[in-house]
Amino acid sequence: MNVRKSSFLILLILLLCTGSLAGCFLPQILNRNSLPAEDKKIVDQILSAVSESEAIFSDLSELIRHQVQESAMYKQGYEKATKEGTLYDLDPYEQLLRDNNVKTAALLNQCNSAAQRLERMNVSGNDNVRMVQDAVREYFSIFADGLGELDSLLQFAVDQADANQALVDFDAGKYMGDPFAFMQGLYDALAASISALGEITTCPVYMKETFDIYRQKLTIYGKMLESMYSGQARGDVLRIYSANQIFTRQQIIVLGYEMALLDLFSLQYQKVNERLNDSIFTLKNELLSTCRTLLSEPKEVGNISFAYLNQGPKVELEYEAPDTIYPNLYPSLDSVVNMTGTSRYVDSEVLIEVEIVGFTQPYQRKTTLTEQVTRLLIKPVILADMPDLFKSKDATLKISVTDQGTGKKLLQESKTIKLMSVFDFILWDDQFGATTDDNILAWLTPESEGVLKLRRKAVDEIAEITEGQMLTLAGYQNVLGLDQDDLPVNTYVQLLGLQSAISEMGVRYNWGAFSLGSNLNQRVLLPDYVLESGSGICIETTILLASAIQSTHMHPMIIFTPGHAQVAVETWKDSGQYFLLETTVLPFDWDSNDRSAFIQYLSAEEWAAYMQNATDGGLGYVVDCDLVNILGIQGIGY
Repeated sequence: MNVRKSSFLILLILLLCTGSLAGCFLPQILNRNSLPAEDKKIVDQILSAVSESEAIFSDLSELIRHQVQESAMYKQGYEKATKEGTLYDLDPYEQLLRDNNVKTAALLNQCNSAAQRLERMNVSGNDNVRMVQDAVREYFSIFADGLGELDSLLQFAVDQADANQALVDFDAGKYMGDPFAFMQGLYDALAASISALGEITTCPVYMKETFDIYRQKLTIYGKMLESMYSGQARGDVLRIYSANQIFTRQQIIVLGYEMALLDLFSLQYQKVNERLNDSIFTLKNELLSTCRTLLSEPKEVGNISFAYLNQGPKVELEYEAPDTIYPNLYPSLDSVVNMTGTSRYVDSEVLIEVEIVGFTQPYQRKTTLTEQVTRLLIKPVILADMPDLFKSKDATLKISVTDQGTGKKLLQESKTIKLMSVFDFILWDDQFGATTDDNILAWLTPESEGVLKLRRKAVDEIAEITEGQMLTLAGYQNVLGLDQDDLPVNTYVQLLGLQSAISEMGVRYNWGAFSLGSNLNQRVLLPDYVLESGSGICIETTILLASAIQSTHMHPMIIFTPGHAQVAVETWKDSGQYFLLETTVLPFDWDSNDRSAFIQYLSAEEWAAYMQNATDGGLGYVVDCDLVNILGIQGIGY
């Protein structure tokens, strides 16, 4: 064999093969970036759609910036005006909400239209192009989600403004000189607004619990107007005082929930803005860059990827919790821990646990955190076996949030709080001022064992007082068979019997201090403990007698005057007239004591003068015991 010829032939074959391989391989390299016309069309459409979305992006960024700024200014101005009792012009802000509602809906429509156009494209057979198609669907999906959340939020705000229109349109000047027509007109406007608020279906899920409580608090204004109307009609000075003071209290409470709703409104804007400038912004830029690369001159392109494909959840949690708990007021609280949470990029299944160690049962709730705000108002249930609450002590508030998928603790905190004794009561605080006094309603125990024993003893006293004509605590029933003008005598003898029974059960007045002032705690024994201990300061004997009177279905009120507390009792059902009771007259013998030291009738003029003197120093206050259920104030039954 000719070696040189053979070598030549082998070399020729190798060259031919190498040339053949090169000819086969080069188109494959070019095909990785030299896209067929159909794929180029797809990528070009995607590039065009994402480029056009930059205008939506810019408009939305500016809308959010302006809305958040105006919401903050509105909140500050409205809160200030409400506290000062001045009118605040709502129209500019409400018009902004309406304008932004229209703008956001238009932006959402543009976003959805772009997404729908892209959905009509064929699915590419090229891996890179198909990945870009998936990414652009994700882009417009998360963009539309953010816009949709704001659109729903603004629609709710507009619906809320529309629902309140009856109150906004109420013309007080129309009723000048006719207070009854004024109150009826305001009552009707309030009822119309509350009804309209109840029909709203657009409230975002995360705001619903707060919104429902807000609506419930508004209804108390209606009860206040009923008391005011009744007081004016009967010349009932105490009902008028109570109604005015309830208005002050409810104004503070309602304002607090209005501010909470505004904060939640702004929080969702903040969260959408964060997504806009993070995941949405990142994916937009990745799409623009990738599309331009794929459409560029032929060159080798590696496998493409997008950050969202490898992004894990980013959970953000915030909570508010008190530093001090007053056990006997615990049932009256709407919540103890208010928690907000979001999970960016990926939803997170979490377990939330809250407990006040040694006071409540563990609270547990599973929920899904998403990019939309989750808001929870948390109030663990008190332990079935009541702990020792005779003394104040430190307690641990435990809060944890656990990722159900990984078991990772996303939040785990133990906060030391002050758990006051069951008898501790604050008479003034920075939020409610004097209207904190209504919380004394939690100390009423008309159905407690001690009060039932007191009732039985009082029946014996009443039988003796009436020489057997009245053998029961009959409340506002004419057991004595008296004429209309003398009906209050039935009430009078029952009050004598109750005070005499308290005395017979060994209770004596304790001259201990009772203070009204800023941030002062007052230890107030519950009625059964007053009977058990055999003594009480004025507020304690007042609460004891008021509880007993309430158990008869008569109508007591608690009168706070500077440094003192007394009971007023309506002389007869809806009479609008009252006896004043000095509960510290102990010991008390109905037969030998000067009864006027314990009980006296005051006319409307005398009550007006009495309350004027009491309120000159700003410390007089009337607590209507009939409002205990309306205000939702109740104790723990310790």
